[in-house]
Amino acid sequence: MPHGWFMLWHLILKRRSPGDMADVALDCLKEILALPDGRCQGAALHGLNHLRHPDRPAVVQRWIDLYGKGWNREWLEAFRDGSAL
Repeated sequence: MPHGWFMLWHLILKRRSPGDMADVALDCLKEILALPDGRCQGAALHGLNHLRHPDRPAVVQRWIDLYGKGWNREWLEAFRDGSAL
């Protein structure tokens, strides 16, 4: 997915300190993750990977449990753990 919107969170979150906007970013990414479009969900998961927020693992795990069937499990777990490249 070489689209600018896919990398938006990477660019924003890499240039901010964790406390600047972490709660707002988490809420926004949760809403994007809830959209019924796989591209939006993939972009939100990518953003969550870069977000250093204590609730990130639970948010991603809940999504994995509800909607992760058919997605690469290792990839999803890496996003949950914040370790995806």
